Amino acid sequence: MGQDKKQLTKLLAFVKELYDHPDNKEFAAGIQAIVIDDLKDKNDENKIAEIYEYCIQQILKEQAESLYNGFPLTDIKEELVADYVKMERAHRDNNIDDFGIRLYRQIENIVRTLAKDETLDGVVSSMMDVPYLVAGFSNPQVQKRQKLTKDMQPVKTIADFVLIPSRRSTKEERKEKALSEQYATDMARLIIYFVCFGGMMQPGILFEQWKQQTDAYSDIYSIRNRVHGGGECSEHDIQRYDEMKASATQSYFRLMSFLVFLVEGVKKGFPLPKDLVDFAETQ
Repeated sequence: MGQDKKQLTKLLAFVKELYDHPDNKEFAAGIQAIVIDDLKDKNDENKIAEIYEYCIQQILKEQAESLYNGFPLTDIKEELVADYVKMERAHRDNNIDDFGIRLYRQIENIVRTLAKDETLDGVVSSMMDVPYLVAGFSNPQVQKRQKLTKDMQPVKTIADFVLIPSRRSTKEERKEKALSEQYATDMARLIIYFVCFGGMMQPGILFEQWKQQTDAYSDIYSIRNRVHGGGECSEHDIQRYDEMKASATQSYFRLMSFLVFLVEGVKKGFPLPKDLVDFAETQ
């Protein structure tokens, strides 16, 4: 190796001598052409890479704009689009941590913005003790609540159905909180119930949709807790995070489907329909 390096050093000195000699202009021009072409090729490659990345960025932005087209929460739309683009770039890089965080940021932004709405807050507060099911399958109506199950047992209230168990406070205590002051998961579930499902739930397909979507939200929240909480997050969050990371391809699409469900649910269910608001005022 040392002998080769010496030979190359001698060759370089010889080439430089030829290059600098005034009688070897054609040789010098040839060397310059090689160097310039090499630099040009590298610059072209860089330009192609830049153009490619720009095109990807534009495609992702168009996808985000399409998803949020007609979204009623216009004040936060720009932030949602920006986080969507970053989320999909993380998906492209197979980075489930960044994907989950950017996905959660969109959901959190939507949920916290809705929670500030006075009409929605009033409806939630008024209907906590109302049965969560509605009667009738062909034409369900928000005011026709199903009070007894098939086994003639009282149907759970909305509070018992939606609010999850917590060691920090009882359901009775949380029922008294404003929507914007609820725990993150309770706040999201209440908004899913009242906005995306219109304050109505039924057994069968509708219940299965509820279960599927709230489970997906829970998993997104687990990623958020695992990434931000580190070793302090719960065993459940750690387990779910590991399971999702082990099957990342399926997880990306399943979790992304929740965002689509939430966005479309808000488009259709907000502002709240008049019959839901009117019924809440009678409770």
